[in-house]
Amino acid sequence: QVYGEKVLDAPVIFIEELDHKIPPPSFTFRRWIKDGMDGVFPTMDDFTLHLSLFFPEVRARGFIELRSIDAQSRTWQVVPAAFLTGIIYNRDALNKTLEILRPHALDIHELWKRSSHGLDDPLICSLAQKLCEVSIDGFDGLPSCFRESCSIAEIATFYEHFTSSQRTPADDLIDMAGRTDGVIE
Repeated sequence: QVYGEKVLDAPVIFIEELDHKIPPPSFTFRRWIKDGMDGVFPTMDDFTLHLSLFFPEVRARGFIELRSIDAQSRTWQVVPAAFLTGIIYNRDALNKTLEILRPHALDIHELWKRSSHGLDDPLICSLAQKLCEVSIDGFDGLPSCFRESCSIAEIATFYEHFTSSQRTPADDLIDMAGRTDGVIE
């Protein structure tokens, strides 16, 4: 589904002109355009507001905004940005990333489904490990001005502790909370 379709099919959070009325969860922007609500149809200002309240994993905002990486623990806070910097700003790393992912381009919906199992899924884990290795090499190969807020050691430590061991930061939280027979107490 293209971005515009997703935006149109996203629920409307509220309708400002109707005193911030909150429509039912199934009321999409597409439906508002088609049917209106209480005689009110959306304007361009309503669409702009709708876009500002739309929070998919990646948002089109004139820059890259990745939603899932904005809530890391302080220990690992800079690692996701460094991971992406190592891939995006290093041409060799970007080309290697495309080589790794290109064979899966037609299976993106399948990968999305499998991603709900995280690193427990063998293919997702393998891809994550390969991409982390490429990113670490890419980050290390960048000029020092790209690495001011993060050292290569921090990314490597994250990789060793988590990705290469098929773990995520959530696994550490689960361990800290304590488990009995797989149930968090």
